[in-house]
Amino acid sequence: MKDIEEIGRNIVHSAIKVHKALGPGLLESVYQKCLAYELEKAGLTVACEVPLPVKYESVTIDAGSGLFNNNYTALFQNFLNSG
Repeated sequence: MKDIEEIGRNIVHSAIKVHKALGPGLLESVYQKCLAYELEKAGLTVACEVPLPVKYESVTIDAGSGLFNNNYTALFQNFLNSG
């Protein structure tokens, strides 16, 4: 089981690696797929575009992709699964 600090280091290292390799100016989806690949290589479980239902008044609305970007999704996914 990885601790939260190690997971955070893996995420930051992977994000920097992807950005250095690709540079700026590409679509977010390109960076997302490359970052997910790097995080999986590091042994992390990655969930992209996680649905985030939003409660508004008396209804629940499917708001599409989740609140967190790929970095945070991987972090919280691993944190929740480690318990």
